Amino acid sequence: MEPDTQAGDQPLDGLIESVRQHINRLFYMDLGLCGCGLPEEAFDLVRGILAIVGGDSEEPWKEMEALVPQGAARHMVLSMLNAAELIDHGSIITAGWLTPKGTWYLRQLQKVEDWDAIDDVGLPHDGAACTDRCFLPPLAGVRP
Repeated sequence: MEPDTQAGDQPLDGLIESVRQHINRLFYMDLGLCGCGLPEEAFDLVRGILAIVGGDSEEPWKEMEALVPQGAARHMVLSMLNAAELIDHGSIITAGWLTPKGTWYLRQLQKVEDWDAIDDVGLPHDGAACTDRCFLPPLAGVRP
């Protein structure tokens, strides 16, 4: 299956450049992650948590426990995802749901096979802030 592309965008690892730029912004700007050491493990963690929150598991808490044990670390990670507007929650952060932005990112992150695909790309919109239009549902030939 060929990825949707926009004029001038070249697919790499199933992602067009503008999507790779958005993923770069998410990890390094919105979540404030560092690129030194082994950031791929943090990227996998974010993708895994979004998949659990956005999934339809009957026992998501068991899956979450396997990724991030209950306690301060889980609270901090979920709070970071909430602050980046990927998840939202009611009375308890461990029982959240994906926002439209979180749904969009989950869909894109599930396409990544090699995290090197997001290296050496700039920020989307020449560094200007994203709008809600960036995270609309896919539309063949227009939005990934």
